[in-house]
Amino acid sequence: MTLKYSQRSLIVLSLLGILSAIMSVLSVILIFQLQSQQTAVKESPPSTSSVIPAHVWVVLLPVSTVLSALSLTLNLSSVVVCLLHSYFSTEVCRGEQDTERADWFLLDSRAVRHVAMGLFCLGVSVYLAG
Repeated sequence: MTLKYSQRSLIVLSLLGILSAIMSVLSVILIFQLQSQQTAVKESPPSTSSVIPAHVWVVLLPVSTVLSALSLTLNLSSVVVCLLHSYFSTEVCRGEQDTERADWFLLDSRAVRHVAMGLFCLGVSVYLAG
């Protein structure tokens, strides 16, 4: 059984939305870990055996937290775009046996999928930088 263009596009949108949601959860976990690390660095006395000096940690931890928050925002935006595009696609082809209308809608709105993919890729890049 071959899948039509609209079915393949909806499957890919769903997978991209799931991956974006997983990256959002990872970003939230990283934000909480960085916040707890930041309070630990502020409370502990500076140690000389650390690989990274304490004054560098004071600068790097807030920057990493901001990058994680940016990654969270980008990935949540990708989730929302995927959900809305999937919803509108299913609304267009709801109740019809012929999927030409849905195929036309999905071909006509390729830019939306490109935006969702761009947001996801940018969110992953920012997450890895943080």
